[in-house]
Amino acid sequence: LLHVELPHRAGMRSANIYLVAGAAVALIDTGCYAPDGRQRLNAALEGAGYALDDIDFVILTHGHYDHAGLAFWLAEKAPVYVHARDLWRLHTDYYAQMWTRGMQKFLLGAGVGRQNLDWFEERFRHAAGFFRPVPQACALLDDKPVQAAGLEVIHTPGHTVGSICLYHRDSGLLFSGDHILGSYMAAPLHEVGIETERPRSELFTEALERTAGLAPKAVLPGHGRIVSDPEKTIADTASRHRQENERLLDMAAGCSLDELCRKAWPSLARRDLLLALLKAQVHVEKQQADGLLETRTDADGVLRFSIKRCP
Repeated sequence: LLHVELPHRAGMRSANIYLVAGAAVALIDTGCYAPDGRQRLNAALEGAGYALDDIDFVILTHGHYDHAGLAFWLAEKAPVYVHARDLWRLHTDYYAQMWTRGMQKFLLGAGVGRQNLDWFEERFRHAAGFFRPVPQACALLDDKPVQAAGLEVIHTPGHTVGSICLYHRDSGLLFSGDHILGSYMAAPLHEVGIETERPRSELFTEALERTAGLAPKAVLPGHGRIVSDPEKTIADTASRHRQENERLLDMAAGCSLDELCRKAWPSLARRDLLLALLKAQVHVEKQQADGLLETRTDADGVLRFSIKRCP
């Protein structure tokens, strides 16, 4: 097992990638597209006695650029797998198109104000620079492609609909991507334009139960420290998600999504606003599905919430 921390371009300290060697050698995640990322990966492999040519396959825990940004380069050396529900991200220039695919409309409806749109648009352009499409990427439909490295695929929708964890049963290690994190609490995120069969909140909670049922000895996340107390961390994540859902419902009446986030997290920095909006939208979807919350559109095109009263 080789752990490499690669530079992250969106404010986090680093993105973690892992090399797992069994009968086959697997690379789990790739980090962002950046020249120094390539150099650090090459150096780490060489330091452990490996080369890029030793990698038999790359498997991505999900399709976000900080986990898949170097996949286009590695695809020249080895097959790249991602869950079927996230494959479209790899096959398209998603980040370059995200603004026109509904994000601008989402932000306006959330009430962020036109004065902030230029800043958000620039952030999306910035993010697009850390990803390149991977037309060779293959859909991961079962465990077969990864079994030679001793890995099992656990579908854990929430962070994205195609998020997975990889379980190494012999060692009890769980490679969790962004499903379980050690340095801060993981949370499901709304994906603009992506429908799910049930509220993401429910899918995320069920995925936490599945990973808890594995009773891993340790969790190796996509960012931050190794989780040495998985049972407690998973339970705390589920508990915080439930509490947050209840807290946001209590605050929602009359608010736009932007106002709700600022109420819930008063010290929220602008750089963290998008993640807060996407996280809060997951709670809103759950409350709407449960018949607890309604929306109306005001004169400015902003969606505002009202508590649905029982007859």
